Amino acid sequence: MKFIILLRHGEVNIVQDKKIDAKEFREWVEKYNRQDIKKVFLKRSEIEKIMKSTDLIISSKLHRSIDSIKTFDKDIFCSDSLFDEVHIPCPTWKYIKLKPKSWLFILRVLWLFGYSKNCESYNKAKLRAKLATEKLINIYNNDKSVLLCGHGIMNRLIKKELLSKGFKILKNTKNTNWDYDILEHI
Repeated sequence: MKFIILLRHGEVNIVQDKKIDAKEFREWVEKYNRQDIKKVFLKRSEIEKIMKSTDLIISSKLHRSIDSIKTFDKDIFCSDSLFDEVHIPCPTWKYIKLKPKSWLFILRVLWLFGYSKNCESYNKAKLRAKLATEKLINIYNNDKSVLLCGHGIMNRLIKKELLSKGFKILKNTKNTNWDYDILEHI
């Protein structure tokens, strides 16, 4: 049986409890993009098992995805920015201080409603997800089971594209760190 697994990267090892303004949030995001993931987590044996069950492992170009795969000493067949997470808008607001998790939530909701200052729009992200899906399907069509170690929003957009192309969900998860969906073509 061949399938596509959409795995969300491991949890990034970064502090998220201090209130910061928009400029500091932008710096926090840059640091988040460079940080390693936490190496100790509950699903380790489960993730190791699914990695062993696939023929090829693909990742985004972002450090947290690559680091997630390296945690298991696996080779990456292909690393492509098509699979990168959709960047978060970076406002220049000066007077609001929030914790990073709050900034992430608010700015992601605003992004869904069209706010895309300093990042790609929702419509452009959907177009990129279509291209990413085509690439995954091309690899899958070569009789290969594929695991993509990607990101929350982009994995959701890719999953939606796969479903529109006749794939069905064998396993559906919440989309938190180390969660994964398994899909196969009908």
